[in-house]
Order: sequence, then structure tokens, then C-alpha cells
Amino acid sequence: MAERSMRSRLTYSGATSRTYAESLHWGIRWEGLRSNWFSRYGRWAEAEECLARLDYLEREYAGEVKQGRK
Repeated sequence: MAERSMRSRLTYSGATSRTYAESLHWGIRWEGLRSNWFSRYGRWAEAEECLARLDYLEREYAGEVKQGRK
């Protein structure tokens, strides 16, 4: 299977009315919930992975919002 960019995966994931920024926002919420759950049960490695993805998604979201305002 060919690799697709995150933008194409999130934009064309079946949600017809969801924008890329909205998809990023939901991803941020999801990774935050996952990191809380993993840390609650002492699964620190998984929690750190979620936080790393959360950081990446937040930076991507900030760039997308900034680009959308231009």
C-alpha cells in the first residue's frame, strides 16, 4: 500500500464535511485522552508516545490555522 500524507489520510478518511484542521483537532483530543488513560494505569512508554504525537499534532494544527488565516 502506498504511503499517503497525513493531510490526505485525515481529509479523505470518510468524513465528508470535516476539514483537515478539524481532523487535527480531533486527533489532539484523542491523543490527550489516550495519554491520560495510559498514565493512569502506569503504562509510561505508551503515554510518552501519545504525548509525542500530541505535540506533533498541535504544531501541525497551529501551522494549519495560521495558514488558513492568510
